Amino acid sequence: MEVKLITRTLRFPLFEANKGKLEFLERLFEEYTKAVNYFIEVSYSEKRMPSYDDVKKFSSKTFLSTRFLDNARMVATAIVKNSLKQRNRKEKPQFKGKIVQLDRQIARVEENKNSKEFQFWLAIRDPEKRKWVYFPVRDFSYRKKNYNKENGWQIANAVKIQRVERGKFFVLVSFRKEVKIQSKEPKGVDLGINKLAVDSDGKVYMPELKEMIQVLNRKKQGSKSWKRWKVHLKNTINHYLKKLVDGTRDIVLEDLRNIKRNTKKEKKVGKATRKLLHGWIVGYIRRRIMELCESNGVRCHIVPSANTSRTCPVCNHTGKLNRCGEKFKCRSCGFEADADFVGAVNILKRFLSTMVSGELTVPLPAKAPCC
Repeated sequence: MEVKLITRTLRFPLFEANKGKLEFLERLFEEYTKAVNYFIEVSYSEKRMPSYDDVKKFSSKTFLSTRFLDNARMVATAIVKNSLKQRNRKEKPQFKGKIVQLDRQIARVEENKNSKEFQFWLAIRDPEKRKWVYFPVRDFSYRKKNYNKENGWQIANAVKIQRVERGKFFVLVSFRKEVKIQSKEPKGVDLGINKLAVDSDGKVYMPELKEMIQVLNRKKQGSKSWKRWKVHLKNTINHYLKKLVDGTRDIVLEDLRNIKRNTKKEKKVGKATRKLLHGWIVGYIRRRIMELCESNGVRCHIVPSANTSRTCPVCNHTGKLNRCGEKFKCRSCGFEADADFVGAVNILKRFLSTMVSGELTVPLPAKAPCC
């Protein structure tokens, strides 16, 4: 058994703040953005990471306190280090000031025990007037139901503030709790663009995924209709993923991190499939499965994806001709089943073969889901 500290972040609007407080946030964001970019410039021009001496030099040019400037210096350092890890990055990174992360010394979220209308206060230190500015934060039912003290969740120290547009801000509040992660009986899961998932027990999740992605792709990207449908798509995916990860079994996935890379350049798939892949939020699905596994106290395992839907689970014959669309028929032994189900079984077999020495067989259901 492993005890793990997990963190989840929720976004709360700051729509209840008055005009003066919003103007304070605008000035703070503009000055903070200048400070972060100043430290990035120091790093690239002098070929070193910014130090506290640079904070002292810049303090006379701004109304920000040394605490704010030191926070900006640490953000700039993280941006520079991340940029250096990217091999193809030649240009100097720039901080655009969309999200500002502040430590507890200059910003914090407090519970409001005196009002039923506002559950929290966002307190930000005004570096000019040297006092705390309080922003009312309205709560919502999802937070009350899932991220409350009764479920073991506590507010984390770090606070992030997001600026969507001028005068429109959100506060990103992190909640954390300790969970006990236990190893349980695993089940293989094959993710797809026709069906969201099929597990090694033969259960199908969200068979309408392909049609929903096609509706999304027909809409103009970035339009209000497109945004609304994408939110609906994510909500539907979440609904099925919660059924998939119910806390009774460990989850085994195949590694799909690079599935979209160079599909057009290398002509791996046709135009219609590329369009489906464009609307397939595989990274989001994978991340949500891992988050749900953590929340439910089970493990998520990743195995290589090569030939999982082309290998016969009965005789182990591997061939491209074994799969035809959604159908699987082994050219060696004649075994027939749904291709995604075969993929899920092979994913589970691949994981078990790494855990136990010797040849392993995974029992198939009494009646395999055939096409």
